[in-house]
Amino acid sequence: MKRFYFLVSLLIGLIIAITACGGQTEVVVVATPTPTTPPAPAEVVDAYVEALNAGDIAALAAVYTEDAVFSFGPVSPEGGFETLTGNAAVLSDDLESIANNAQLTFSNVSVEGETVKGEFSYTDDELQEGGVDRLTGTFEIMVEGGRIASIKPAPDTETQQKLAAAFEPAAFEPGTLVGGPRTVSASGTTALWVLPGPRRLDANVFGTPQQPLGFEPGVGVPLENRLTNEDGTAYTTTKNPTPFGDKAIGTLGDFSLKVVDATNNDGPATEDQVTFTSTFTGPDGKEYTIKVDRVLNRGPFHTFLGGVGTNFVHHGRTGIGFKMMPQVFAYVAFWGVAELSVDGQVVATNRFIHAMLTDNVREEGYRLAFDDGVDPTRIQFHIFLPPLEVTPQGPQPSPVPTGFILPNGKEQPFMHINFESVTLDSVGTQR
Repeated sequence: MKRFYFLVSLLIGLIIAITACGGQTEVVVVATPTPTTPPAPAEVVDAYVEALNAGDIAALAAVYTEDAVFSFGPVSPEGGFETLTGNAAVLSDDLESIANNAQLTFSNVSVEGETVKGEFSYTDDELQEGGVDRLTGTFEIMVEGGRIASIKPAPDTETQQKLAAAFEPAAFEPGTLVGGPRTVSASGTTALWVLPGPRRLDANVFGTPQQPLGFEPGVGVPLENRLTNEDGTAYTTTKNPTPFGDKAIGTLGDFSLKVVDATNNDGPATEDQVTFTSTFTGPDGKEYTIKVDRVLNRGPFHTFLGGVGTNFVHHGRTGIGFKMMPQVFAYVAFWGVAELSVDGQVVATNRFIHAMLTDNVREEGYRLAFDDGVDPTRIQFHIFLPPLEVTPQGPQPSPVPTGFILPNGKEQPFMHINFESVTLDSVGTQR
């Protein structure tokens, strides 16, 4: 029977044109293609779920109408809807979901004409990091001509309460950050190994021989380690090499950082957190790996801001950090305890580490700038392991076992690594 109807439709599409030409008859046959039947609504919805879970961008772009609408809500018991209009806007939201490893399932599905209804369960990495295991509720999808015209997920009461608890602004409490804890993730490549060298001394920070400044223990420059000009009226550089010299050797490496800044000052305990790993090649070809074990919630020479600080100014004359570094804005910084490995072997634990993402502090020729030379249009990431070991009595002098031998035959006793290519992967607040 199906074959019969197919033949009838083909015969109806035949147009026979007979023309006489030189006593001959020419027959032209034109076949009209049978129209393609659009997929059933249930098949369209299945294709949507499969494409989202698989991260298939092309398939998702093809499943929506040009004016598709996504409307999610109510998002809390008080109401409120998140609505996106247009293929591009809906697809952009899907891309963000895919980046967070989205997983969507539908159940108890029913179809009435071109309307598909049922129950949904959705989860992704961002939700789980915010303390929400999954979203559940009902959905309604309208299909037009084999493509999705609208998606309307309606979260159930339990999901609304979860979202409200996880993402509503945190109530302020003294000793915490306004707006609640802040999470920052960053990564980078293109490493530079900073070599020992004298540090030029800025009169605004270190004063003059007649009125010296910046000699605080642990963070300043002792008077006996300062050189002056010929007439003794101004400081020029440090007498001895420092970790803040003007020379560096380019190398290969990368780092991955994730911090939570929740505590605003030092104390017996902290809610600040750091996850940090960096691997890079030294000037001698050795492979170095630094892993942070924990944050330091209290500083011996200045505040550590509970271990992690975000969006603040430090170093230079600020009273936070080293005087030999210029005063610089830090998007994120931390102080902690790290493990150092060389060529796969752990060579040191309990090493003091300070790392920070800041405005660029290097001038032409890689010279370390003064305050007025800091470039806020570029960023750098710094890893600094000074010659300090963390002990129960606090940080104590101890050279870092870098294994890198300098031209003078001595082992470099610190590590100062800069990364020039840095990406902020995510910045956000959480309750």
